[in-house]
Amino acid sequence: MSALGPSGPVSEIEVLAAVARAELHETRGPTLGHVANHLGWRYTGAATLRLRPHLARLVAAGHLATLELPRHRRRTQKWTTTTDGRGRLASAGPVELPESPQHRRWRQDRDVAAWALDGVRAEAAEVMDEARDLLTDGGVHPPLTDAHVHRLIRRFEARFKALALAIRMCEQWPEPTDAAADDAPDGVSALLPDTTKKGRDRWDRRPSTATTGTPWST
Repeated sequence: MSALGPSGPVSEIEVLAAVARAELHETRGPTLGHVANHLGWRYTGAATLRLRPHLARLVAAGHLATLELPRHRRRTQKWTTTTDGRGRLASAGPVELPESPQHRRWRQDRDVAAWALDGVRAEAAEVMDEARDLLTDGGVHPPLTDAHVHRLIRRFEARFKALALAIRMCEQWPEPTDAAADDAPDGVSALLPDTTKKGRDRWDRRPSTATTGTPWST
């Protein structure tokens, strides 16, 4: 399954397996929304109505337990599998579930990173060229200030962090499995174009029209 869909009929053992898989990836405990997503459902009122009776029966049978949460978070209920619940899953054999949210993110984010990689490389090369110009152009008037250098440092760091992220996503992010928690990198949004931010922090060498006559943009 490649996208979340509406809720539908589901067995008790599938709900138990979904809680167990969600628990593996949600180290603070899965919520109703997490369990619904692991069943391939969008988290809606209908999904809640289908899930709650199964979850209540599994708790009553001792296969699930609810987690004690801090007072300020008690409106959000979370579950954990018990020893008996894990034993029931083991005796039931493999339970087929839809694609996990972690695998879906891995697949989709890698596609975005592969699409963005050439542009991210080009931006890293651009800021390298600017740094080279800064170091070799000694005849600039008026002289550069530390503010110009620090602005370039910030751009240098941002561009190469994005390059490292794209490379990790494309080449070093292992495919998630149901046997271990996913070691996911930071969000792929760092690789997407952001023209507003780029317009604010771009450092260029076009002559300014300001009355000061400085050739450095600020």
